[in-house]
Amino acid sequence: MRNVLACAGLIALTACGGGDGSGSGGGNVPTPAPTPTPTPPPPPPPPTATARVYGSSPATGRLDFYSDRTRENTLTQGFVTRDGLYYPGYANALVGYIGIGAGADLSADNSVRFKVAGVTDHETSMSLSLQAPEAAKMITPVTSLLFAAGADAAKLKTQLGITGSLFGMVTNPDLATYDAIAEAASSDAARAADAARMAAANVRALAIGAGLEATRYRAVPTDAAGSVRLGNLGYEVSECLRDAPAQFIFTNDRMTQVAQCFVRPPDVEPRETILQAVAHLINAYAAAMPVRLETPDDKARWLLGLSGYLVPTVALLVAADTDAAAQAALAVTTQTILDETARYVDHYTYNATGLFMPGPDFLTIAAGDTVAVPFATLRLTDIQYGSIENGGVALGGTLQSVAVPAVNSAQVAATRDGDTISVSVAAGFRGVTFFDYVTRSDAGEDRPARVYIRAY
Repeated sequence: MRNVLACAGLIALTACGGGDGSGSGGGNVPTPAPTPTPTPPPPPPPPTATARVYGSSPATGRLDFYSDRTRENTLTQGFVTRDGLYYPGYANALVGYIGIGAGADLSADNSVRFKVAGVTDHETSMSLSLQAPEAAKMITPVTSLLFAAGADAAKLKTQLGITGSLFGMVTNPDLATYDAIAEAASSDAARAADAARMAAANVRALAIGAGLEATRYRAVPTDAAGSVRLGNLGYEVSECLRDAPAQFIFTNDRMTQVAQCFVRPPDVEPRETILQAVAHLINAYAAAMPVRLETPDDKARWLLGLSGYLVPTVALLVAADTDAAAQAALAVTTQTILDETARYVDHYTYNATGLFMPGPDFLTIAAGDTVAVPFATLRLTDIQYGSIENGGVALGGTLQSVAVPAVNSAQVAATRDGDTISVSVAAGFRGVTFFDYVTRSDAGEDRPARVYIRAY
């Protein structure tokens, strides 16, 4: 059961009048004393924060505790606040009180009880789905890969290059407690630099999940939701990394083994050359990224690039399922990826106020083609915190306007026809472009959102 308690102040409006001696009963009429505005009672003080959620920047949203992998038994839930801190059963600053069983015992076996976060990344407004063992104080892409029974943090740090590689941090952090948000704010340059290395490690962890998920696509993707899921995939990826050697994983032979582990019945396994090419694309993406993600633009570029470049590229490769397509993918270089991700520096960030967070969307369209995009599909990536319907996903909302920035007008056209947007890509154009739209939540908040298009 979910309950939302909302407080609203009441304003009493009073009228003031006075006689000017020209009417009957002249003389001055006393001005009544204004009715004081009632002060709503303060919310109950939150308990001590028990966790923080972090992708490559702070994240806001919901976090649930479950008793088993089926997610049928919710122990407790609450909201992650605007600084990424999680208070069990308490929605601090975003909504009122929400939760069930806030006093539940959460000290049982980590392999059975776990946390799942559905949150909005602050740099990009993308949705992230993450998970972590119950005892972890940090819910991140990296800790999402520690979920499988027997997963070992030291081994994972070696595999991801957090220790012992070019990507390595100066410190050897405890993944369950290392708070990159707090460390990034440190006045100590070395500590801040390590936090930027952890931000990069988290995006590389997401790249593994996003790339492997796309191996299950069997058709050219027409759209890629503006979200990256490790909450659902984390257990499978974690199992594969647990069973892989305790060696740096971003080499083609080792990542191919992880892909072979991940793609198994009931999946239809792509041919060996395709899996090798998938591994290469994931590794090339990891290599193209900076060792440290320090600026908001860098974080946005590489996070948006997962849904905008890596997922559709892998999906197109798997859908082709030919050795020729595999060879073309194996020829992709880090410079290619640097060029392909450059447009993602142009992005909308998380809203500092309000409860409505429209997420970015991604379309894959062949050059010269026109597609009709229902607004309802774009709305699926919009989050309206405070909504108790569908886990906080905004079910309402209306399209207000559509616009193509002048810099993109030779690449793409987008026109509105009611609740459908007609999108045309210029013949001969290849690469990334975008158009914008304005959407209005049920509560009346107007927000801009962006649709990125990968033309092939």
